[in-house]
Amino acid sequence: MLSLKGLYVKLGQVLSVTALPVPEPYRVLFRTLQRDVPGWETFEDVVKPVPEEELSRNGKCFEDVFEFVDPIPCGAASIGQAHRARLLNIPNTSNTTTIINSNDNDNSRITNRDVIIKVQYPNAKWQVPADINCIRGILSICVYTGIVDKTAANLSFREFSNQFLLELDYENERRNLQTVYKSSLDVNAPYLRRGVVVPSVHEEYCTKKIITMSYLPGPKLEDEARRQLKSLGVDLSKGIKSVIKDATQDASKNDDPTASKTETQNHANPASYAVPITRFIERVIGFDTVFNLIRSSRRAYLLTQASIAHAIDISPKILTPPALQSWATNHSTAYSQAHQ
Repeated sequence: MLSLKGLYVKLGQVLSVTALPVPEPYRVLFRTLQRDVPGWETFEDVVKPVPEEELSRNGKCFEDVFEFVDPIPCGAASIGQAHRARLLNIPNTSNTTTIINSNDNDNSRITNRDVIIKVQYPNAKWQVPADINCIRGILSICVYTGIVDKTAANLSFREFSNQFLLELDYENERRNLQTVYKSSLDVNAPYLRRGVVVPSVHEEYCTKKIITMSYLPGPKLEDEARRQLKSLGVDLSKGIKSVIKDATQDASKNDDPTASKTETQNHANPASYAVPITRFIERVIGFDTVFNLIRSSRRAYLLTQASIAHAIDISPKILTPPALQSWATNHSTAYSQAHQ
């Protein structure tokens, strides 16, 4: 999944916590995608040109905005990666004036000029929709073979695809971050009382593909949550999901006198055969084969598009409707996409 990148990383994250019958060895590996995703692209050749181009459109020069940008990403996700940076100057309209002392990194003093710049990968805009179409195809196969219920699969896929497409909207993310930051400044809100700090946004240096926000040093949320749960004596050896599941089952047994009857009925439910079928796929076919099938399907889909686009391009323009010409132009990069 790491080699497939993009949507497949997000799919692995979802499969690590889904209720679907995913084999435990795969679920364990999928959990690593929640936090250990490497930076995909080289900074100078791929990542840096994105903010350079985006800022230039707003009449700003990259070198005039940032004193430095760390080429090593401090975090990476399925559609972008984040880098520590330092602004040359703080704009007058900037929200943050906080100075933080920290010994987390080589800089012992973190000022309000220290920021995080989140950069969207240049190919994410076309790659995500193409990958979603491939996932739709493989999910249809799962429905056909009875691995998953059709209604549940459609609902899950719709939610998954809508959420992932929304992640491409950095402007919406910026607005949400600004809203949360402003609410955190309310003296009546619980943020200040509980010591919760929210990063502020440098709106002047945000675009459709980059978000610049204040840098807040500290442990990751997951690490701190685990530390606090462990201090309360909660056994986390089987994962957070297992803790929640056990607590839910205990509550259900205590509150639902018909639980045993429901459990008996579930064995007669056709959906209960999903687990044996999934185990069969794991042992005979292999999930690696399934994921390779996804990749091959995506490539075949793009090559088909490329062939159709080429046929339209070489056809006489007078015989080709404008809508087809526009479609061919929009899919002119399908061939290069298929070989990436």
